[in-house]
Amino acid sequence: MNQTAIEARCPAGEESRAAGDIQRTAGASAAAPATTFIPHQAARAQAMLRSLLNGHPPDGISSEDYGPWGEVLAELCHAHTVGGTEAVRRSFNALAKANPSLIALIATTPELRKTRWTVAELLSAEFPEPHWAVPGIIPVGLTFLAGRPKLGKSWLGLQIAHAVGTGGMVLDRQVDRGNVLYLAFEDSPRRLKDRLTKQGIPSHATITFETKWPALVEGGLASLQAEIEQNGYTLVIVDTFARIAGQVDQSDVAEMTAILSNLQQIAQIYDLAILLIDHHRKNIDFVGGSPIDDIIGSTAKAAVADTVLGLFREQGKHGATLKVIGRDVEEQDLALEWDGQLFCWRLVGEAGQVLKDTLRGEILEAIYELTSLGETPSTTRIATHLGKDKGNVSRELANLVATGKVIKGEKQGREQPYWLPATNGPEEV
Repeated sequence: MNQTAIEARCPAGEESRAAGDIQRTAGASAAAPATTFIPHQAARAQAMLRSLLNGHPPDGISSEDYGPWGEVLAELCHAHTVGGTEAVRRSFNALAKANPSLIALIATTPELRKTRWTVAELLSAEFPEPHWAVPGIIPVGLTFLAGRPKLGKSWLGLQIAHAVGTGGMVLDRQVDRGNVLYLAFEDSPRRLKDRLTKQGIPSHATITFETKWPALVEGGLASLQAEIEQNGYTLVIVDTFARIAGQVDQSDVAEMTAILSNLQQIAQIYDLAILLIDHHRKNIDFVGGSPIDDIIGSTAKAAVADTVLGLFREQGKHGATLKVIGRDVEEQDLALEWDGQLFCWRLVGEAGQVLKDTLRGEILEAIYELTSLGETPSTTRIATHLGKDKGNVSRELANLVATGKVIKGEKQGREQPYWLPATNGPEEV
Protein backbone atom coordinates (compact mmCIF):
# COMPACT_ATOMS: atom_id res chain seq x y z
CA MET A 1 0.00 0.00 0.00
CA ASN A 2 1.52 3.37 -1.03
CA GLN A 3 1.15 6.80 0.50
CA THR A 4 -1.77 7.67 -1.81
CA ALA A 5 -3.60 4.57 -0.62
CA ILE A 6 -3.18 5.51 3.04
CA GLU A 7 -4.29 9.07 2.36
CA ALA A 8 -7.33 7.68 0.52
CA ARG A 9 -8.25 5.76 3.67
CA CYS A 10 -7.66 8.85 5.84
CA PRO A 11 -8.86 11.96 3.95
CA ALA A 12 -8.76 15.09 6.06
CA GLY A 13 -12.47 15.91 6.25
CA GLU A 14 -14.24 12.58 5.79
CA GLU A 15 -16.58 11.79 8.67
CA SER A 16 -19.56 10.30 6.86
CA ARG A 17 -18.65 6.59 6.87
CA ALA A 18 -20.81 4.42 9.11
CA ALA A 19 -19.30 3.29 12.38
CA GLY A 20 -20.15 -0.24 11.28
CA ASP A 21 -17.36 -0.01 8.69
CA ILE A 22 -14.90 -0.14 11.56
CA GLN A 23 -16.21 -3.47 12.77
CA ARG A 24 -16.23 -4.82 9.22
CA THR A 25 -12.64 -3.83 8.47
CA ALA A 26 -11.18 -4.49 11.92
CA GLY A 27 -10.85 -8.20 11.29
CA ALA A 28 -9.58 -7.86 7.72
CA SER A 29 -5.92 -7.49 8.73
CA ALA A 30 -5.91 -9.91 11.61
CA ALA A 31 -3.06 -12.01 10.25
CA ALA A 32 0.11 -11.51 12.27
CA PRO A 33 2.89 -9.60 10.51
CA ALA A 34 6.09 -11.46 9.76
CA THR A 35 8.29 -12.04 12.79
CA THR A 36 11.40 -10.81 10.96
CA PHE A 37 11.33 -7.11 10.21
CA ILE A 38 13.68 -4.18 10.01
CA PRO A 39 14.10 -2.63 13.49
CA HIS A 40 13.52 0.94 12.32
CA GLN A 41 10.23 -0.09 10.72
CA ALA A 42 9.05 -1.61 13.99
CA ALA A 43 10.14 1.52 15.84
CA ARG A 44 8.13 3.73 13.50
CA ALA A 45 5.13 1.42 13.70
CA GLN A 46 5.34 1.46 17.48
CA ALA A 47 5.49 5.26 17.56
CA MET A 48 2.50 5.51 15.20
CA LEU A 49 0.45 3.03 17.25
CA ARG A 50 1.15 4.89 20.47
CA SER A 51 0.30 8.20 18.82
CA LEU A 52 -3.05 6.95 17.52
CA LEU A 53 -4.02 5.31 20.81
CA ASN A 54 -3.11 8.47 22.71
CA GLY A 55 -5.50 10.55 20.61
CA HIS A 56 -3.25 12.09 17.97
CA PRO A 57 -4.31 12.14 14.30
CA PRO A 58 -2.32 10.10 11.76
CA ASP A 59 0.64 11.80 10.08
CA GLY A 60 0.23 10.33 6.58
CA ILE A 61 3.66 8.64 6.40
CA SER A 62 3.98 6.07 3.61
CA SER A 63 3.16 2.50 4.59
CA GLU A 64 6.57 1.38 3.29
CA ASP A 65 8.04 3.03 6.38
CA TYR A 66 6.03 0.62 8.55
CA GLY A 67 6.92 -2.61 6.75
CA PRO A 68 4.55 -5.48 7.63
CA TRP A 69 2.61 -3.23 10.02
CA GLY A 70 1.35 -0.96 7.21
CA GLU A 71 -1.98 -2.76 6.75
CA VAL A 72 -2.79 -2.68 10.46
CA LEU A 73 -1.98 1.02 10.66
CA ALA A 74 -4.14 1.69 7.59
CA GLU A 75 -7.08 0.08 9.40
CA LEU A 76 -6.50 2.21 12.50
CA CYS A 77 -6.00 5.31 10.39
CA HIS A 78 -9.33 4.66 8.69
CA ALA A 79 -10.97 4.13 12.10
CA HIS A 80 -9.65 7.52 13.23
CA THR A 81 -11.18 9.19 10.19
CA VAL A 82 -14.54 7.56 10.84
CA GLY A 83 -14.82 7.95 14.60
CA GLY A 84 -11.74 9.53 16.17
CA THR A 85 -9.74 8.12 19.06
CA GLU A 86 -12.59 6.01 20.47
CA ALA A 87 -13.01 4.29 17.10
CA VAL A 88 -9.24 3.68 16.94
CA ARG A 89 -9.31 1.98 20.31
CA ARG A 90 -12.31 -0.16 19.40
CA SER A 91 -10.62 -1.22 16.19
CA PHE A 92 -7.35 -1.90 18.01
CA ASN A 93 -9.18 -4.11 20.52
CA ALA A 94 -10.62 -6.21 17.68
CA LEU A 95 -7.27 -6.47 15.91
CA ALA A 96 -5.35 -7.28 19.09
CA LYS A 97 -7.63 -10.19 19.94
CA ALA A 98 -6.76 -11.86 16.65
CA ASN A 99 -3.16 -10.64 16.62
CA PRO A 100 -1.59 -10.45 20.13
CA SER A 101 1.72 -9.38 18.59
CA LEU A 102 0.24 -5.87 18.37
CA ILE A 103 0.40 -5.66 22.16
CA ALA A 104 3.92 -7.04 22.16
CA LEU A 105 5.00 -4.46 19.57
CA ILE A 106 3.66 -1.48 21.48
CA ALA A 107 5.05 -2.76 24.78
CA THR A 108 8.68 -3.17 23.70
CA THR A 109 11.51 -1.10 22.28
CA PRO A 110 12.36 -2.86 19.01
CA GLU A 111 14.72 -0.14 17.85
CA LEU A 112 17.11 -1.17 20.63
CA ARG A 113 16.92 -4.90 20.00
CA LYS A 114 18.71 -7.08 17.49
CA THR A 115 16.07 -9.40 16.03
CA ARG A 116 18.10 -11.64 13.73
CA TRP A 117 20.73 -13.99 15.15
CA THR A 118 22.87 -16.86 13.95
CA VAL A 119 23.84 -19.67 16.31
CA ALA A 120 27.43 -18.42 16.31
CA GLU A 121 26.33 -14.88 17.21
CA LEU A 122 24.18 -16.05 20.10
CA LEU A 123 26.88 -18.30 21.52
CA SER A 124 29.52 -15.57 21.34
CA ALA A 125 27.31 -12.71 22.54
CA GLU A 126 27.80 -11.23 26.00
CA PHE A 127 24.52 -10.04 27.46
CA PRO A 128 24.49 -7.73 30.50
CA GLU A 129 22.96 -9.05 33.69
CA PRO A 130 19.51 -7.55 34.39
CA HIS A 131 19.27 -4.84 37.04
CA TRP A 132 17.07 -5.53 40.04
CA ALA A 133 15.11 -3.57 42.60
CA VAL A 134 14.72 -6.83 44.54
CA PRO A 135 17.08 -9.55 43.22
CA GLY A 136 15.26 -12.48 41.68
CA ILE A 137 11.82 -10.93 42.19
CA ILE A 138 11.50 -7.35 40.87
CA PRO A 139 13.71 -6.40 37.92
CA VAL A 140 14.03 -3.04 36.24
CA GLY A 141 10.86 -2.53 34.19
CA LEU A 142 7.14 -2.64 34.85
CA THR A 143 5.85 -4.97 37.60
CA PHE A 144 2.37 -5.62 38.96
CA LEU A 145 1.80 -6.74 42.55
CA ALA A 146 -1.82 -7.85 42.81
CA GLY A 147 -4.03 -9.54 45.38
CA ARG A 148 -7.42 -9.42 47.04
CA PRO A 149 -8.22 -6.42 49.25
CA LYS A 150 -6.89 -6.38 52.83
CA LEU A 151 -4.37 -9.16 52.31
CA GLY A 152 -1.23 -7.12 53.00
CA LYS A 153 -0.19 -5.84 49.55
CA SER A 154 0.44 -2.29 50.82
CA TRP A 155 2.46 -3.59 53.76
CA LEU A 156 4.62 -5.58 51.32
CA GLY A 157 4.99 -2.53 49.08
CA LEU A 158 6.12 -0.42 52.04
CA GLN A 159 8.48 -3.19 53.13
CA ILE A 160 10.11 -3.16 49.67
CA ALA A 161 10.38 0.64 49.76
CA HIS A 162 11.97 0.40 53.22
CA ALA A 163 14.62 -2.02 51.95
CA VAL A 164 15.50 0.04 48.87
CA GLY A 165 15.41 3.34 50.75
CA THR A 166 17.92 2.07 53.32
CA GLY A 167 19.88 -0.51 51.32
CA GLY A 168 18.50 -3.25 53.56
CA MET A 169 16.93 -6.68 53.26
CA VAL A 170 13.54 -7.81 52.03
CA LEU A 171 12.39 -11.43 51.74
CA ASP A 172 15.93 -12.59 52.59
CA ARG A 173 17.41 -10.59 49.71
CA GLN A 174 19.96 -7.80 50.03
CA VAL A 175 18.99 -4.83 47.85
CA ASP A 176 20.93 -1.84 46.59
CA ARG A 177 20.09 1.49 48.15
CA GLY A 178 18.27 4.01 45.97
CA ASN A 179 15.72 6.79 45.95
CA VAL A 180 12.09 5.68 46.15
CA LEU A 181 8.95 7.53 45.05
CA TYR A 182 5.87 6.10 46.76
CA LEU A 183 2.48 7.28 45.44
CA ALA A 184 0.27 6.36 48.41
CA PHE A 185 -3.22 7.25 47.24
CA GLU A 186 -5.03 5.23 49.90
CA ASP A 187 -3.19 6.52 52.97
CA SER A 188 -3.38 9.79 54.86
CA PRO A 189 -0.16 11.31 56.29
CA ARG A 190 -1.25 10.17 59.76
CA ARG A 191 -1.71 6.60 58.60
CA LEU A 192 1.60 6.66 56.74
CA LYS A 193 3.38 7.82 59.91
CA ASP A 194 1.75 5.01 61.87
CA ARG A 195 2.91 2.42 59.32
CA LEU A 196 6.42 3.87 59.15
CA THR A 197 6.65 3.61 62.92
CA LYS A 198 5.33 0.06 63.03
CA GLN A 199 7.84 -1.12 60.41
CA GLY A 200 10.66 0.78 62.08
CA ILE A 201 11.59 2.80 58.99
CA PRO A 202 14.33 5.30 59.97
CA SER A 203 14.24 9.01 59.19
CA HIS A 204 17.23 8.72 56.84
CA ALA A 205 15.40 6.34 54.48
CA THR A 206 15.35 7.90 51.00
CA ILE A 207 11.62 7.52 50.38
CA THR A 208 9.40 10.36 49.14
CA PHE A 209 5.65 9.96 49.62
CA GLU A 210 2.97 11.65 47.52
CA THR A 211 -0.66 11.24 48.54
CA LYS A 212 -2.06 13.08 45.48
CA TRP A 213 -1.10 12.83 41.84
CA PRO A 214 -2.93 13.63 38.60
CA ALA A 215 -4.24 10.71 36.58
CA LEU A 216 -1.84 9.50 33.90
CA VAL A 217 -4.21 10.56 31.11
CA GLU A 218 -4.59 14.02 32.69
CA GLY A 219 -0.94 15.07 32.81
CA GLY A 220 0.21 12.58 35.44
CA LEU A 221 2.49 10.71 33.05
CA ALA A 222 4.46 13.83 32.09
CA SER A 223 4.66 14.88 35.75
CA LEU A 224 5.94 11.44 36.71
CA GLN A 225 8.65 11.51 34.05
CA ALA A 226 9.77 14.98 35.15
CA GLU A 227 9.84 13.88 38.81
CA ILE A 228 11.94 10.83 37.98
CA GLU A 229 14.37 12.83 35.87
CA GLN A 230 14.79 15.47 38.56
CA ASN A 231 15.29 13.14 41.55
CA GLY A 232 16.89 10.03 40.10
CA TYR A 233 14.54 7.43 41.55
CA THR A 234 15.42 3.75 41.20
CA LEU A 235 12.00 2.53 42.36
CA VAL A 236 8.51 3.96 41.93
CA ILE A 237 5.62 2.32 43.80
CA VAL A 238 2.02 3.18 42.90
CA ASP A 239 -0.66 2.18 45.43
CA THR A 240 -3.00 1.62 43.70
CA PHE A 241 -2.88 1.48 39.90
CA ALA A 242 -6.62 2.17 39.62
CA ARG A 243 -6.16 5.54 41.34
CA ILE A 244 -3.47 6.76 38.94
CA ALA A 245 -5.11 5.26 35.85
CA GLY A 246 -8.08 7.60 36.32
CA GLN A 247 -11.48 7.19 34.75
CA VAL A 248 -10.57 4.52 32.22
CA ASP A 249 -11.99 1.13 31.37
CA GLN A 250 -9.46 -1.35 32.75
CA SER A 251 -10.98 -4.07 30.58
CA ASP A 252 -10.22 -2.09 27.43
CA VAL A 253 -7.18 -3.61 25.71
CA ALA A 254 -6.33 -0.45 23.77
CA GLU A 255 -6.53 1.89 26.75
CA MET A 256 -4.53 -0.40 29.03
CA THR A 257 -1.90 -1.05 26.36
CA ALA A 258 -1.44 2.66 25.70
CA ILE A 259 -1.18 3.59 29.38
CA LEU A 260 1.05 0.72 30.46
CA SER A 261 3.38 0.84 27.48
CA ASN A 262 4.11 4.48 28.32
CA LEU A 263 4.95 3.53 31.91
CA GLN A 264 7.09 0.65 30.72
CA GLN A 265 8.96 2.95 28.35
CA ILE A 266 9.73 5.35 31.22
CA ALA A 267 11.08 2.43 33.27
CA GLN A 268 13.31 1.37 30.40
CA ILE A 269 14.57 4.87 29.61
CA TYR A 270 15.50 5.68 33.22
CA ASP A 271 16.59 2.15 34.18
CA LEU A 272 14.26 1.89 37.17
CA ALA A 273 11.56 -0.40 38.49
CA ILE A 274 7.91 0.68 38.56
CA LEU A 275 5.76 -1.41 40.92
CA LEU A 276 2.00 -1.08 40.41
CA ILE A 277 -0.13 -2.42 43.27
CA ASP A 278 -3.42 -3.72 41.90
CA HIS A 279 -6.33 -6.01 42.74
CA HIS A 280 -7.33 -9.56 41.91
CA ARG A 281 -10.78 -10.31 40.62
CA LYS A 282 -13.34 -11.95 42.89
CA ASN A 283 -13.88 -15.67 43.42
CA ILE A 284 -10.29 -16.77 42.91
CA ASP A 285 -8.57 -19.85 44.29
CA PHE A 286 -6.51 -18.77 47.30
CA VAL A 287 -4.00 -21.59 46.82
CA GLY A 288 -3.97 -22.44 43.12
CA GLY A 289 -4.56 -18.99 41.67
CA SER A 290 -2.72 -17.56 38.68
CA PRO A 291 -0.97 -14.17 38.98
CA ILE A 292 -1.69 -13.52 35.29
CA ASP A 293 -5.27 -14.76 34.97
CA ASP A 294 -6.47 -13.36 38.31
CA ILE A 295 -5.36 -9.75 37.88
CA ILE A 296 -8.42 -7.55 37.49
CA GLY A 297 -9.22 -6.02 34.11
CA SER A 298 -7.67 -6.51 30.70
CA THR A 299 -5.19 -9.23 29.80
CA ALA A 300 -3.14 -6.38 28.33
CA LYS A 301 -1.90 -5.70 31.86
CA ALA A 302 -0.06 -9.00 32.08
CA ALA A 303 0.91 -8.85 28.40
CA VAL A 304 2.69 -5.50 28.75
CA ALA A 305 4.15 -6.01 32.24
CA ASP A 306 7.67 -7.39 32.55
CA THR A 307 6.84 -9.16 35.82
CA VAL A 308 3.63 -10.07 37.63
CA LEU A 309 3.47 -10.87 41.35
CA GLY A 310 0.38 -12.40 42.88
CA LEU A 311 -0.19 -12.42 46.66
CA PHE A 312 -2.55 -15.24 47.65
CA ARG A 313 -3.72 -15.57 51.22
CA GLU A 314 -6.65 -17.29 52.83
CA GLN A 315 -8.52 -14.76 54.96
CA GLY A 316 -7.70 -15.06 58.64
CA LYS A 317 -4.48 -17.04 58.18
CA HIS A 318 -0.97 -15.72 58.81
CA GLY A 319 0.60 -17.51 55.86
CA ALA A 320 0.48 -16.46 52.20
CA THR A 321 1.98 -17.41 48.85
CA LEU A 322 3.73 -14.89 46.62
CA LYS A 323 3.68 -16.17 43.04
CA VAL A 324 6.27 -14.66 40.70
CA ILE A 325 6.27 -14.86 36.90
CA GLY A 326 7.93 -12.69 34.27
CA ARG A 327 10.23 -12.31 31.30
CA ASP A 328 13.51 -12.10 33.22
CA VAL A 329 12.61 -13.86 36.47
CA GLU A 330 12.43 -17.50 37.37
CA GLU A 331 8.86 -18.63 37.94
CA GLN A 332 8.49 -19.31 41.63
CA ASP A 333 6.01 -19.72 44.49
CA LEU A 334 7.31 -18.22 47.73
CA ALA A 335 5.79 -19.07 51.10
CA LEU A 336 5.42 -15.99 53.32
CA GLU A 337 4.40 -15.59 56.94
CA TRP A 338 3.07 -12.42 58.53
CA ASP A 339 5.13 -11.09 61.44
CA GLY A 340 2.65 -9.27 63.67
CA GLN A 341 5.39 -7.68 65.78
CA LEU A 342 7.44 -6.20 62.95
CA PHE A 343 4.42 -5.66 60.66
CA CYS A 344 6.10 -7.23 57.67
CA TRP A 345 6.16 -10.36 55.58
CA ARG A 346 8.83 -12.97 56.35
CA LEU A 347 10.05 -15.45 53.76
CA VAL A 348 9.56 -19.03 54.94
CA GLY A 349 10.81 -20.77 51.81
CA GLU A 350 9.67 -22.20 48.50
CA ALA A 351 5.93 -22.77 48.85
CA GLY A 352 5.85 -26.34 47.58
CA GLN A 353 8.67 -27.42 49.87
CA VAL A 354 7.16 -25.61 52.86
CA LEU A 355 3.86 -27.41 52.25
CA LYS A 356 5.68 -30.76 52.23
CA ASP A 357 7.71 -29.87 55.32
CA THR A 358 4.56 -28.77 57.13
CA LEU A 359 2.80 -32.06 56.32
CA ARG A 360 5.84 -34.04 57.45
CA GLY A 361 5.87 -32.17 60.73
CA GLU A 362 2.16 -32.86 61.20
CA ILE A 363 2.72 -36.58 60.49
CA LEU A 364 5.47 -36.79 63.13
CA GLU A 365 3.20 -35.09 65.64
CA ALA A 366 0.31 -37.41 64.73
CA ILE A 367 2.49 -40.50 65.26
CA TYR A 368 3.41 -39.22 68.72
CA GLU A 369 -0.20 -38.37 69.62
CA LEU A 370 -1.62 -41.70 68.38
CA THR A 371 1.09 -43.63 70.20
CA SER A 372 0.32 -41.70 73.39
CA LEU A 373 -3.34 -42.69 73.04
CA GLY A 374 -2.39 -46.35 72.67
CA GLU A 375 -3.42 -46.50 69.02
CA THR A 376 -1.35 -47.99 66.22
CA PRO A 377 -0.14 -45.14 63.94
CA SER A 378 -0.87 -46.70 60.55
CA THR A 379 -1.21 -44.71 57.30
CA THR A 380 -5.00 -44.78 57.50
CA ARG A 381 -5.14 -43.72 61.16
CA ILE A 382 -2.58 -40.93 60.64
CA ALA A 383 -4.52 -39.58 57.63
CA THR A 384 -7.82 -39.75 59.56
CA HIS A 385 -6.25 -38.11 62.62
CA LEU A 386 -4.96 -35.22 60.50
CA GLY A 387 -7.88 -35.02 58.09
CA LYS A 388 -5.44 -35.33 55.18
CA ASP A 389 -5.43 -37.25 51.92
CA LYS A 390 -4.23 -40.82 52.51
CA GLY A 391 -2.13 -40.84 49.35
CA ASN A 392 -0.25 -37.66 50.36
CA VAL A 393 0.34 -39.07 53.86
CA SER A 394 1.64 -42.33 52.38
CA ARG A 395 4.13 -40.53 50.13
CA GLU A 396 5.46 -38.36 52.95
CA LEU A 397 5.72 -41.36 55.29
CA ALA A 398 7.95 -43.05 52.68
CA ASN A 399 10.16 -39.93 52.61
CA LEU A 400 10.32 -39.84 56.41
CA VAL A 401 11.30 -43.51 56.54
CA ALA A 402 13.99 -42.95 53.87
CA THR A 403 15.53 -40.11 55.88
CA GLY A 404 15.42 -42.03 59.15
CA LYS A 405 12.90 -39.76 60.85
CA VAL A 406 10.32 -42.56 61.08
CA ILE A 407 10.79 -46.30 61.60
CA LYS A 408 8.63 -48.81 59.76
CA GLY A 409 7.42 -51.40 62.27
CA GLU A 410 6.31 -55.00 61.82
CA LYS A 411 2.87 -55.45 60.36
CA GLN A 412 0.05 -56.05 62.82
CA GLY A 413 -2.46 -57.96 60.75
CA ARG A 414 -3.25 -55.70 57.83
CA GLU A 415 -1.97 -52.58 59.56
CA GLN A 416 1.51 -51.21 58.89
CA PRO A 417 2.60 -49.20 61.96
CA TYR A 418 5.11 -46.35 61.91
CA TRP A 419 7.10 -45.34 65.00
CA LEU A 420 9.31 -42.45 65.93
CA PRO A 421 13.03 -43.37 66.17
CA ALA A 422 13.06 -42.91 69.95
CA THR A 423 10.53 -45.72 70.37
CA ASN A 424 9.94 -49.21 69.05
CA GLY A 425 6.29 -49.25 69.95
CA PRO A 426 3.71 -47.81 72.25
CA GLU A 427 5.05 -49.64 75.32
CA GLU A 428 8.18 -47.47 75.30
CA VAL A 429 6.42 -44.14 75.15
